[in-house]
Amino acid sequence: NNNGGHAEFEVCSVDDGSPTQTCFADHPLIFEEDLLYGAPKDPNYPYRAYVAPDSHGLEYDTDAGNPQARLFTYKFKLPDNYPGIGDVAKTVLRWTYYSGST
Repeated sequence: NNNGGHAEFEVCSVDDGSPTQTCFADHPLIFEEDLLYGAPKDPNYPYRAYVAPDSHGLEYDTDAGNPQARLFTYKFKLPDNYPGIGDVAKTVLRWTYYSGST
């Protein structure tokens, strides 16, 4: 059962030590496209990748050993204030899922 919801992704350079909450908060990824289900961009919340409802003919990862392992393929843009990839030796990606349940 899909409760809807969305995911948000953030990055932080760890060249100078451990990632911090502030670093992640300063570098949210900008949602560009849902490549599998076509979820639209939300102009009010540009960082959100919405989870497709169950009615969208969902894709599953049958090799994951879990029949409930859904596939998601999103395209994001790095924030403009993030250093160039060539300038950063290590980057940590953090993602958070927010349930649509109340």
